[in-house]
Amino acid sequence: MNTHATIAKLDGNRLTAIYLHHDGGMAGKTLAKHYASPGKVDALLALGNLSCIGKEVGASNSFGDSYDPQTCLAYHRDRRAGLKVTVEELPVNEYGVVNSTDIYKALNARGLPDEYVYLFVGEGWLRMLPGGMYEPLCSRCGGFLGGNKFQCADCDDEDFYAQEAIGGKA
Repeated sequence: MNTHATIAKLDGNRLTAIYLHHDGGMAGKTLAKHYASPGKVDALLALGNLSCIGKEVGASNSFGDSYDPQTCLAYHRDRRAGLKVTVEELPVNEYGVVNSTDIYKALNARGLPDEYVYLFVGEGWLRMLPGGMYEPLCSRCGGFLGGNKFQCADCDDEDFYAQEAIGGKA
């Protein structure tokens, strides 16, 4: 299914983003489960625009019969198309931070999809909503946490959330 998405990382005021062509609505779960560290996110973004996201960046993949759904399918690496990565320095406000509305506007100005926008900030993923609002993704399953930071409708593991609440790792 062609549900487009934007995958991005904010590091200070530097925004790096790529386009995802397929399964954008389900990409949050893959990102939260398999791209949970800054290094893995950087490796993913270095691929440039993606046709499909897999559980791993991998060495290469094929657009043909030998396509491996576990490995990312990248237009530049796997089809030899031009490398496309959006990088933009964003303004900071009087508190020294970037406003979420500026992130959203920058992505829109570059023509990136806005229905599903996944943003990695610090150590976790957010789903940006139209207009610049956002909701965090569960670090365990990729489900949306909504208003309660430590309770996910998709997870039912109280010990995990008790550890998260006190800053530990499950």
